[in-house]
Amino acid sequence: MPQEHPLLVTCGTNPPIEVPPHVYRLLQQLPDAVAAAADSSNAPLVPLNFSGRNAQDEFLTLITDIICRHRQSIEDFFAVRENLEKSEVLRSKLKGSISDFLENKMPKLEKENEELRKENATLHSELDAARKVTNIQHQLSPPVVNQEEKK
Repeated sequence: MPQEHPLLVTCGTNPPIEVPPHVYRLLQQLPDAVAAAADSSNAPLVPLNFSGRNAQDEFLTLITDIICRHRQSIEDFFAVRENLEKSEVLRSKLKGSISDFLENKMPKLEKENEELRKENATLHSELDAARKVTNIQHQLSPPVVNQEEKK
């Protein structure tokens, strides 16, 4: 496990290579990106073993080579990862919105719906009563004689 300092992180090489913490964090993510790149190009993965005076140069050369050769795959990997993180955030927000709707708004809508059903039933009853009255009035009123029939 590397020891983190304010400006430098010591990587597990012999002799130790010091890189800034943000670079080390990026390098920690590289195995997944390199594996994805290797999967896409069928390139074999080899263990990294750096030692001696040129360890830092060898390490940086290898990382630069990996980044240059597999840049698109690495960028795609990080883009997919970023999209997954964004979709998780959106999923969480959507889940919160649905929960809020079900807990807060749905009961109000159900109550309003019940009130509208009662009002609708009342209006139907009044309409039926009005139809009955109109029907009775038609039955009680004298038949209308057509003026043409009189002639």
